[in-house]
Amino acid sequence: MRLLSLLFAIALTGPAVAAQTGPPPLPWVDLGHALSGSTGDPLLRGTGTLDPDTMVRITLSNVVPHMPAWLLIGVSESYASYKSGVMVPSPDNFAFDFTRSGSTSVEGRWPVGIPSGFQACLQWWIADGAGPEGFAASNAVRLTAP
Repeated sequence: MRLLSLLFAIALTGPAVAAQTGPPPLPWVDLGHALSGSTGDPLLRGTGTLDPDTMVRITLSNVVPHMPAWLLIGVSESYASYKSGVMVPSPDNFAFDFTRSGSTSVEGRWPVGIPSGFQACLQWWIADGAGPEGFAASNAVRLTAP
């Protein structure tokens, strides 16, 4: 739930949301750029419509169990070189977790009050001795509030 509160705070203090033209964007878009580790490419998946007060889940899978993991959260995409991979989100905020049994997830209700068109970019970075420079990274995902 802390993650959703953090996204709400970013939405309220972040840059203004531009008016959109054309069809509405998908709520979750895979941006790629996973960095392989011991179990191959870690996978980040977001589910939920991002409509106010609906359930949302952010899941990380295909990672080594019991390793520290950082979920980077940015209001823009930087595509910066990092640890022989690509850090897609601008590192505006992060959440920390452990990978438990080779996966981890965060779920809760999407906050009421997130402006339509708000976007954030998410990507997990995981400590993994088999990854380049001791890290693996998930694909990045862009979320867009309807």
